[in-house]
Amino acid sequence: CNSGGAINGAKSSDSDDFSDSLFRLINAENSFKIMASCRSREYSYEDKKWENGAFTEAIITGFTKDYKKVDKDNDQSIDQVELYKYIKQKVPVLIKKDKPKAPTGQTPFMHQNHLKEKIPFYRIIK
Repeated sequence: CNSGGAINGAKSSDSDDFSDSLFRLINAENSFKIMASCRSREYSYEDKKWENGAFTEAIITGFTKDYKKVDKDNDQSIDQVELYKYIKQKVPVLIKKDKPKAPTGQTPFMHQNHLKEKIPFYRIIK
């Protein structure tokens, strides 16, 4: 996957124009907030046990079973900062446990500029 490369403006011969455009868009003021499933030199992994990828598995677990761990300020909502901090630690644990022979690690990535302002996007309903 190498999705984190787009956020950092990484270049490859096949995607220079796309990467440059995405990099400018991400860094524009009031732009999209992007959380990548891995860093530029890593892969994103899937497993039948999860029925999806490790990144998606961490998000689903964070919104369901572990929502109390994710909602650090106990405001009954999850913002991108809380979710990012949770999945950044959860995904590498899943990879080490379930994909011990993986050729790279998998560490979710979000640009520091996208962590300055908290944007709630998931409401916890009991």
